[in-house]
Amino acid sequence: MKKVLKILLLIIVSVSFLYAVFIFEESIRLQNGKGSPLIKLGGTCTDDKIEHISNYKEDCIGLGYRIKREYILGEQSSEDNKIFYLIHEEFWLFDKFLIRGWIA
Repeated sequence: MKKVLKILLLIIVSVSFLYAVFIFEESIRLQNGKGSPLIKLGGTCTDDKIEHISNYKEDCIGLGYRIKREYILGEQSSEDNKIFYLIHEEFWLFDKFLIRGWIA
């Protein structure tokens, strides 16, 4: 019985460690508006910027985390070339813990 509990504990610790490494890697990879989550579960995650508004918010839901970003239209933008700047970003774990927040 003790051997089974040790194996079960080892599996739980291993899975928890792999998930922590995954969240750490995603947090670094998604820092400052670069890219979208590897596993998307919902939200308004998009690389296409909306063309007729001056600012917008996106909410990306990944595997156990949420990324909230806010963009504003740049001053150098023209009708042909829209330039958006990231002004706010938050990385939430399980919608409870703020891991990283960034404000311009």
